[in-house]
Amino acid sequence: MRGVFTKYYLRLQWFFNYSRNMWHLESAKEIERLKREAVNPLNRFEHKIYSQHGEDGIIREIFHRIGTTSKTFFEFGAGSGSENNTIVLLLEGWHGWWIDGGEYTAVYNKLFKTSIEHNMLVVAKKMVTSKNINDIVHELAIPHEIDLISIDIDGNDYYVWQALAATKPRVVVIEYNAAYPPGMHFLQDESVTMWDGSNFFGSSLHTLTELGKKKGYTLVCCDLIGGNAFFVRNDLVGDKFEFAGDESKIWQSPKYYLYYYGGHMPYVNYGHVPAMGKWVPHEKIV
Repeated sequence: MRGVFTKYYLRLQWFFNYSRNMWHLESAKEIERLKREAVNPLNRFEHKIYSQHGEDGIIREIFHRIGTTSKTFFEFGAGSGSENNTIVLLLEGWHGWWIDGGEYTAVYNKLFKTSIEHNMLVVAKKMVTSKNINDIVHELAIPHEIDLISIDIDGNDYYVWQALAATKPRVVVIEYNAAYPPGMHFLQDESVTMWDGSNFFGSSLHTLTELGKKKGYTLVCCDLIGGNAFFVRNDLVGDKFEFAGDESKIWQSPKYYLYYYGGHMPYVNYGHVPAMGKWVPHEKIV
């Protein structure tokens, strides 16, 4: 009986591996097709090294166009240290700060020991909120102007960016909710609960774009998967970005299937499952 079970298990494992490899192949083809046909030329530079999706390439091209100053970054929601938006920058000689609410500090100290010892990287375990973000910036001695901030905290991103005043980055990368199309306001109520994997989270691109305008930033790109929006400070935009500020041309629909393989498991559609919770009415968004 054990031999029969082992045989079928091996067949199932082979089928799973084959299916996963075929998905990777087809997904890679689809990503390259979307890059070739992208309306916004910035999307053609998408490239994944250590970023979750194609953010590495977009960030690299943005700074190719506007240049760098101090080559400093600040990423909160930095993750486990194997995948985020600033690992490549660190490898290229940038320096900066990572904070995350998870138990990752020991991992950072192991994987990035040399960078930490040479003061190229400062790490800390902290839960970021709109109430404490400016105190954190002061506590970590982050300069008033830095090149890049990356915000990915699965929900309250809008509120933290809205509150941030202690530092004024030249470029902001921030998560948006692509389920809501251009021109539609959506903003979840500020919450301390974890994201449940549904399409009820964060804020729409339109709501973030309006916030960006108030803070002096222009929307220049969204990654093809519909995960992150890229904003450049107004004084740096000039004529360097095609469709700058044109939300209808820049917005990307949710295409999470491009990077996440789940077979027939329920989580294959994460971010698409409809849900409802507390949100902020349009007229109350300031």
